[in-house]
Amino acid sequence: MVSEGRLDRPAGIVEAPKPEIPPDKGMEADFSDSALSEAQKSLFQDELNGFSDMFVESSKKPGRTELFKFEIDTGDSKPIKQQPYRVSGAEGEVMEAEVDQYLEMGFIRPSHSPWASPVLMIRKSDGGICFCIDYRKLNAVTVKDCYPMPLIDDILDVLGGAKLFSTMDIASGYWNVPMHENSVAKTAFTCQYGLYEWLVMPFDLCNAVPAFERLMDMVLVDLRWRVCLVYLDDCVVFSDDFPSQLVRVRQVLTRIREAGFKLKMKKCHWGRNQVAFLGHIVTPSGIHPAEPQKGEGRDECAASA
Repeated sequence: MVSEGRLDRPAGIVEAPKPEIPPDKGMEADFSDSALSEAQKSLFQDELNGFSDMFVESSKKPGRTELFKFEIDTGDSKPIKQQPYRVSGAEGEVMEAEVDQYLEMGFIRPSHSPWASPVLMIRKSDGGICFCIDYRKLNAVTVKDCYPMPLIDDILDVLGGAKLFSTMDIASGYWNVPMHENSVAKTAFTCQYGLYEWLVMPFDLCNAVPAFERLMDMVLVDLRWRVCLVYLDDCVVFSDDFPSQLVRVRQVLTRIREAGFKLKMKKCHWGRNQVAFLGHIVTPSGIHPAEPQKGEGRDECAASA
């Protein structure tokens, strides 16, 4: 049962612990591996302090944009209803904690939708368990969005001539985007704890990637390729010198703030002379592939779904 947006549990049942959300501590810039002098770092920190409201420590605390609402066009398809998948005890505990937290954060709500896609719990290589939704049948009847992704080779060509770089990561990029009212019911997912629907754009939908890239291109429209480059929720600001870097970072942060986004503090790096971006290490002297990393968090889950 659900009351006031939370799961009701029988007496004697202990709640699974919720994923921890660290408190925000203000903006402390990461200048590790920075190419800047101490005086330049101080100037950079002063600039970033003016945007301290944008930075969060947890991906579970995104912003919310008012520039766009995500729609799912299924044409004349009838609603698709599926049954929940079975899960192990450990998977059920993670599922319960995730659902409860999404309810508390206002990302989902109890649903009466005729649509139902099953939750899929995926085991990661590190032994963790990832909460995903199997939207394959919904995706199969969705009209595909053909908005193009930037070519990685084009991005690397532009970055190859720069000397300073700063990287920014949108905190849980998709969750910054509200669902359009006419599509909320189509996001409904089913599990042993009930039927719920998303109020923000969830992962695993086929058009989420092109929709988010289009949104970021719109936010940074006249800065792309000249001041910064963006690939989904990853943004890199490039320049030939420190004064230009400071001005360009200010321009990009201003746009991101105006769009309503938050940035993941620990994934932002400032004033470096080399940077990891899209699987490559970019330096003033050249570009080479980064060391392969094991799948991390959501990317690994998405690759398995």
